[in-house]
Amino acid sequence: MQRVLDVPHGATLVLVPRAEDADWLNINRPVFAQRELRVVLFCDTETTVALARQAVDFFDWISHRVECPNRPPRFAVAGIRCALAARAPGLMWLGGNLEATFAAARPHGKLHRVSAARPYAEMLAEVREHRGAWIAWTEVNSHFRLRRVRWVLAEARHRTRTILIEPTVSSPGWWPVHARLQDVREARALLEKAGASFPGRLAALNELEPEALTWTCSYLERGISEETLEATLLGAKTPGVELREEPGQQVASQLLRGEATPPLMRAFTPMDLRRRLQEECTTIQQRLEQGESVESTVLAGWTAWVAQPDPDLAFPQPEFAVEVWLRSPHPTQIPWDELTAWATEMADLDAAESWALRAIAEKRPYARAMLAHVRQAQGRHDEAESLIEEVLTNEAQTLGRKYPVPTSIPIILAETLIGRERYPQAEAFLRKALSDLEHDPKDEDQLSGTLRYQLAKVLSHQEKYSETEALLRQSLAISEDSQELTLLQEGMYLDELAKAISGQGRHDEAESLLRQSLSILQSTLGTEHPMLGVSLHNLATSLRYRGKYADAEPLFRQALSIKERTAGVESRSYASSLSGLASTLRGQGKYEEAETAQRQALAIEERTLGHEHPSYVASLHELATILQEKGKYAEAESLFRRVLALQEKLLGPSSQELCVTLSNLGLTLAQQGRPDEGASFIIRALELAQATSGHDNPRTAYFLNILAQLQDASGNQEAPNTARKALDALHRTLGPEHPTTQKVSPRLQAIITKPRQTPGASER
Repeated sequence: MQRVLDVPHGATLVLVPRAEDADWLNINRPVFAQRELRVVLFCDTETTVALARQAVDFFDWISHRVECPNRPPRFAVAGIRCALAARAPGLMWLGGNLEATFAAARPHGKLHRVSAARPYAEMLAEVREHRGAWIAWTEVNSHFRLRRVRWVLAEARHRTRTILIEPTVSSPGWWPVHARLQDVREARALLEKAGASFPGRLAALNELEPEALTWTCSYLERGISEETLEATLLGAKTPGVELREEPGQQVASQLLRGEATPPLMRAFTPMDLRRRLQEECTTIQQRLEQGESVESTVLAGWTAWVAQPDPDLAFPQPEFAVEVWLRSPHPTQIPWDELTAWATEMADLDAAESWALRAIAEKRPYARAMLAHVRQAQGRHDEAESLIEEVLTNEAQTLGRKYPVPTSIPIILAETLIGRERYPQAEAFLRKALSDLEHDPKDEDQLSGTLRYQLAKVLSHQEKYSETEALLRQSLAISEDSQELTLLQEGMYLDELAKAISGQGRHDEAESLLRQSLSILQSTLGTEHPMLGVSLHNLATSLRYRGKYADAEPLFRQALSIKERTAGVESRSYASSLSGLASTLRGQGKYEEAETAQRQALAIEERTLGHEHPSYVASLHELATILQEKGKYAEAESLFRRVLALQEKLLGPSSQELCVTLSNLGLTLAQQGRPDEGASFIIRALELAQATSGHDNPRTAYFLNILAQLQDASGNQEAPNTARKALDALHRTLGPEHPTTQKVSPRLQAIITKPRQTPGASER
């Protein structure tokens, strides 16, 4: 406000006060009279009220009052109209009053809001029901949801008349539009700094549009005169200068990448923009046809702008192939089975279910098998198994048929059996399937390789690590000779091989393989593919098992970041990495963070999988362990008992999976001063371990050690005998020099040599 004192006598000025300037104006009103200043007071409602209350004498001088209509900025209205004229794929609304702007741009248009958080089928139905309306999408807060929105629009054949309302992720190819105004003081300061003589007037001509002001400042700094800029902004023809040509040289590329600013889009006629974009799209298609690498942001923009891309082109990421196929002009030719498999791979189970049902309605071969695949991924194992039995009964001749690998019955059935943890049955089935393929003249190499990979996973689950390693090395050698294995598949094989090697205690070698797999996936798939998140998770898990918690934590966080963008925070994959992070934090003693992360993972799995899914039970066990280590023994005991009941129901009372839960529950009871009660659970764990793994096994030695300590704590006379058995088992299984043996032996020796009162004797 002090600058008012510097204006010439009798000058006309536009005064833009703030509410806090009221006192100053009231005190300095004589200055305005003495200097005979002519003032245009420009202020909002809040400032007007403040002046009327705190600067009454000054406010009374107002001779003429004009209420400015609360209309949306012209540049925002022009942005919507320009996008429609240029047939842009859609709009990203970045802020401001959308309803008012839309009403001004399309007076007779209808705006219908749809939440991107809704199930896929519901979103699709909404768009189809409101085909003539503009669809305004809310809650687009992840790449996962953005991808679903684009799929829905492609399947519904709806483009241009669609808006993402303040998304947190960018959609390449879509036009950004907003109704935000730069603060007039900030705008004036920017232009004044750039050299404008009349910064207020120039700010008004730019309508306070932030991006336009930035442009104007850059022109001023490059020496273009203020008069030329004003004439151009007023629409006059200015010989010798074309302000829009220089920033427009790369306009098509910037549009496809989602990097173009609103003024740049409005600087060209719609026909000119379409011509430039067509040239850019043709160039990109030629690069794809020649097998060249294309950045994902460019590819996403290209698939958005091209009305009917060629679905036969090779896309590095399946999400682009899905969008292209869904926009096919011939819906009867869309491979719903392949789309279902891709969506399942990307953890979009809503979309996968919708497309599997579409395939069933169109009576596609093995459509029910694809639905079984989806049900398996959803954790609905009983339904998946029932569907598979139905398929096998009605269509038994499946092996060797020339159908795409994702739709083959052997693979889906094997996945179902693995999901049900029926490993012996899965192993028998896969061995038979591979044997049948060897004698079938229609053998498919890729199908055979996938079945071998599944068999390796089944063997690994049964801790047959040596056989798993041999099978995977054989498969890799065969694939290398036949050149049938893609880099993506090689990365998956190396991941599974690393698990088998780690299971045999060769942890350094396993870590090396996992890092090799990660490098392959990064170079092949880029930084946003779901498989990269899986690979990071596996490497982090390996490091966590080895106690390298500080190294594992950032990898888990990186995996979570990728999974959040690609699969969403409600996906099973995200919950799995969240649980892994919780375990890593627990290993570092960060119990509060660990508990928060684990409860979040548990909530996701409860919503997506239900209470009786193995992953949910495992997460519940991890939460109980965290609480146990925090000293919340009563709460931990309650959760361990719940885990035990679920495991007995799902796996049976004789499953070896119960051993760890029984052991932890026994220890929790002992920590509450109930060693006898705890010992009963340790005895049961010991019996299960001996029944499944034999007497000469580290697990047996571990349970004998715990049992000896609990018996000693309760004064049980069997404690020395149990301690001797534990010591013998440790020497036989781990050896006397093993760190665990060295650590536990003194404690066991103390129990053995401890003086004990003879039963029935009394003290004298």
